[in-house]
Amino acid sequence: MKRKPVSISLLIAFLFLLVLGLQSGYCQLTEDPYILEQGIAYGMSDVAKLTLNIAFPKTDGVFPCIVYIGWGVVASYDTIAAITASEKGYVGVVHDYRRNAKFPIPVADLKCALSWLADNSARFKIDPKRIALAGFHFGGYIALMAAYTKAELVHDSKCYGNSQNYKVVAVISIAAPTDWSKISDETYYNTLRGEDNKQDFFSKSCPLDYIDSQDPPTLIFHGEIDKDTPAIQAELLDKKLIQEGVPHKYVLLIDQDVHIMEQWQSDVAWEFLANYLK
Repeated sequence: MKRKPVSISLLIAFLFLLVLGLQSGYCQLTEDPYILEQGIAYGMSDVAKLTLNIAFPKTDGVFPCIVYIGWGVVASYDTIAAITASEKGYVGVVHDYRRNAKFPIPVADLKCALSWLADNSARFKIDPKRIALAGFHFGGYIALMAAYTKAELVHDSKCYGNSQNYKVVAVISIAAPTDWSKISDETYYNTLRGEDNKQDFFSKSCPLDYIDSQDPPTLIFHGEIDKDTPAIQAELLDKKLIQEGVPHKYVLLIDQDVHIMEQWQSDVAWEFLANYLK
């Protein structure tokens, strides 16, 4: 027996019901819950713009902000971290700074970015009094310096931000140098030191020398077998924070080297951030 061909009207009805089913939740298609803006200029050096990538929730409200500072150039996984933060109810920011620059330029770049974020907090739904810094390796060093230094650092470029109405309430340090005088490979900090005498450089560029009891709570991650930045750097930070009575947690990752950036997305990190930002 021959089958009757399916009529055009039946096919249209089937497609209509399929679309209706998708919309009613059988296979819900939703938009991203965040807005991502990339390459936003917060300042201008003598050769290029200084930029941020920002992901913030679409929902109404004012949200705490996490600024991510990486080791090298801004990469896709930095922006993924910011997007994840926005999905968890934060504003996620990826900070681009000048690398291979003399102290204090990289730290000043971060402070310039924080100032710009405070100026533009309404646009991105940021609560400028609830900012956390999360830095990896050299980015961790910059995060610690920006969190612990009180005085403004000289900025040798055009900074688009003017406000000082922001507050860093927490900082995450991942595999960060904290005392350059105990880094054996001098080439590691040569560019940062520039032409400065070693002792002059050491006296002004180490996070340990700026810590006091008013500093923000700090979460420290370090790999036990990190050869680039030995774990003694984290131990010195831990001891100084204990001495000054700063709330903190030190997590030594057994059998891990420098490649531990994913820790800023760990459960320990999210719990720490929730405790101090929400």
